[in-house]
Amino acid sequence: MPDVRKQKIELLDKVNGERKAKKQLARELPRSGDISDSYMEEKARLERQIRRKAEIQHRISQECQPTINYLQEIEEEQGRELLTRQQVVMKETAGTVELQGKSNPYHNVDTESDGTGIRSGGTDVGPKLAHQFTESIIRGGVQNLEAEEMVQM
Repeated sequence: MPDVRKQKIELLDKVNGERKAKKQLARELPRSGDISDSYMEEKARLERQIRRKAEIQHRISQECQPTINYLQEIEEEQGRELLTRQQVVMKETAGTVELQGKSNPYHNVDTESDGTGIRSGGTDVGPKLAHQFTESIIRGGVQNLEAEEMVQM
């Protein structure tokens, strides 16, 4: 019988250990519930913040759209104005080049006109003028270039 008593004592010790563990778990259960609740609250709060941020971004995007459209219109208008100024300057310089070509010994005045009023020939004044025009645009504006300045290039 000593073995039965020994087994009984061991079983009682195990039962007591399990009771202590059960009590410990019972004490920890409310804390784990609190942690779970806190997690769920935090998750809900973060989801609300994300929705608000998305709404704000959408509203700002909608508010900025008229400004974006206006800036695009301004850019297009500036592009048209620049093109117009380029055309005017090119017409002015084309006439100047033709006049100078008649007095320039390097200009081939015997070549025929292609109907534009600009003669082709043996000078490189045209490309230089185009380059000078482009440089003046880059510097911030079209300048009236005198014929003497154009030829010196």
